[in-house]
Amino acid sequence: MDLEERKTKAKEIFTDFLKSKGGRVTPERMAVVEEIAGFKSKFTIDDLKQGMSARNFQIAHGTLYNTIHELLNAKMVRKIQIGKVVYYQLCDGKTCNFHLVCNRCGKIIEFQHAELEALLESYKPKRFNMLEFNVSVGGFCSTCTAVLRKLEKKNNKKTIK
Repeated sequence: MDLEERKTKAKEIFTDFLKSKGGRVTPERMAVVEEIAGFKSKFTIDDLKQGMSARNFQIAHGTLYNTIHELLNAKMVRKIQIGKVVYYQLCDGKTCNFHLVCNRCGKIIEFQHAELEALLESYKPKRFNMLEFNVSVGGFCSTCTAVLRKLEKKNNKKTIK
């Protein structure tokens, strides 16, 4: 699916959701959905606001948060918290999110792992209906590992393996 098809489909789904709940379909909400559909991966509210501003579309922070809330209710967007940062992501049918998070620079790398996903999906806790998984693994990216190794050599101290 190309970008324009993705935007059109997202707007149609959200329009149907809003109408089914008696919500208003506004140009602001549709612009937010279109902007979100343009992201290839995770985004923050600030990323969304900057993207909208870059398109010369001024929108209040409250409108962004309210629209995100409606998109969460529509199950079109998922919320991902990594450390203290909250990200959002347009749902693409995947139930699992795996992330490698660099403890030094904050870089986030998404990855897929079929066996790990199968293991998590096989886990059935009592009295709890799991819908999705978000797994974050902390460590150091290759760039930060190289920097830390140089610092280690310079200081003759062992800080990383």
